[in-house]
Amino acid sequence: MLQYMDHPPCASIEEQPAMIGGKATSLLLTLMQLPDEKPSYHTIALDCNLVKY
Repeated sequence: MLQYMDHPPCASIEEQPAMIGGKATSLLLTLMQLPDEKPSYHTIALDCNLVKY
């Protein structure tokens, strides 16, 4: 796709959608198993990669 752009970016961030989906599914299943427990809020940081062109 970048070959069709007039000014392609020199770098981009590669995220891991499978890892994000897996973590979201895990959190959802945990919430479903403990319906009476009040959910706690916390930050989750997942790795990403800088891709240089």
